[in-house]
Amino acid sequence: MTISLFAKVLLVGACCCSVLSTSFITAANNSQKLLHRDLLAHYTAEERPGSMTNEKLTILTSLSLTAILDLDELRGEMVSVGYIQLSWVDKRLTWDPLEYGGLYTAFFHPKKVVRSSVVFSLACV
Repeated sequence: MTISLFAKVLLVGACCCSVLSTSFITAANNSQKLLHRDLLAHYTAEERPGSMTNEKLTILTSLSLTAILDLDELRGEMVSVGYIQLSWVDKRLTWDPLEYGGLYTAFFHPKKVVRSSVVFSLACV
């Protein structure tokens, strides 16, 4: 089984704390360090996600509207707040969990992996 890391534009942090035995935490930390070292050894965030530059890359998009601040039906205008989420699979960041102490999830600093640059354009009719 191979696990893929999904990159997202919207980075949401969560913190989970649990009490585990010290030996388990040490083994998990060592596996995490080894995974980071192996995956990032020849990885550069400036390159396009995927293994080949001519390979098709599927990007999933989601737009969430969180609030409508103003709506003028007569003028056909709406002011709203929301966020867009982009997800893709970077095959360069895949691994076999059995080789890394059963790690199925890994967290990377956002500057070390590919992040998208999104440019919005508004067209008025």
